[in-house]
Amino acid sequence: MKCIRVNNFEEIETDWLRLFRRQLNTPFQSFPYNQLFISQFCDQDNIYILKILDQEKVVAIVAFELIAEVIVFVGMKPVLGKEEITDYGDIVVDMQYCQNKTKYQLIWETIFNYFKDLHIQKLQLDYVREDSLIWQILKEREHTITTPIEVAPWINLSCSWDEYIASLKRIDRKELKRKLKRIELQSYQLIEMDTIRKEDFDQFITLHKLSDTAKEKFMSEEMASFFWQVSQINYSLWKTKLWFLEIDNKKVAAIMGFVSDNHLLMYNSGFDPAFSYYSVGLLSHALILQKYFNSRYQIYDFMRGSERYKYDLGAINLQLYRISLNLNSF
Repeated sequence: MKCIRVNNFEEIETDWLRLFRRQLNTPFQSFPYNQLFISQFCDQDNIYILKILDQEKVVAIVAFELIAEVIVFVGMKPVLGKEEITDYGDIVVDMQYCQNKTKYQLIWETIFNYFKDLHIQKLQLDYVREDSLIWQILKEREHTITTPIEVAPWINLSCSWDEYIASLKRIDRKELKRKLKRIELQSYQLIEMDTIRKEDFDQFITLHKLSDTAKEKFMSEEMASFFWQVSQINYSLWKTKLWFLEIDNKKVAAIMGFVSDNHLLMYNSGFDPAFSYYSVGLLSHALILQKYFNSRYQIYDFMRGSERYKYDLGAINLQLYRISLNLNSF
């Protein structure tokens, strides 16, 4: 195998889309997301878009950034007030190579050797999922340091709504039923939007900023512009959606997420504190869950963060790791 740095982003697009479509990747590994993040937040001289070839066939692609002499995944550095906006780190790989441990390991050996030849010593792979091939392969390698850094709570959607309710802890089940009963006395509806219009996106931003002071600080004008562009991207396997919870025809909670054939990824949310009595933030998730239990969807992924409401809804943790490698030790 050999590794080649790509200088023109567009020349790798066809291969990137081919590989992305042939395995389960999140939107954060997509071509347009990486292209957007690089254009907004990166110095092109520090970007290493690598294609790995086996007998002249592109079998893997990964986008890295060099920051203070450390190689990291594109998207992982804090931006706009030291905010982290990319939830998962991974690479795109030909499915045949995902199914062959030896070949997958060789892809990483090729990447390591490429950087060693450039006298770059350190790689830091952040927010690597415990169910990813990267974690399964690199955790066994000598001189590799793995550190738990975050969790991504999730819910299995393969059961019915009634089975889900029964599976909750007694106190959580009682509280959820109480909250649902309270909102059912109001005129409410859950709205799902497949096409995100600017006026609806602006309402999402308003609700996000209303939620708390930290979110208001996070969602600067520049960040809102980035999120708008994220919402308009064609991710191939994934589609961006907005959900709104309305009470008396007023939008009181919103969620922005990504949907594939069988996964729901909940990227960010917000609610109007004036309607906290109705627990509209938690119930917006609960009503989406109610809709999609025992459907074609398998996973409801809350993504990074250990906020309490996720566990009140019965989520369990998926561990996310930092994998640190000193290439001089290899």
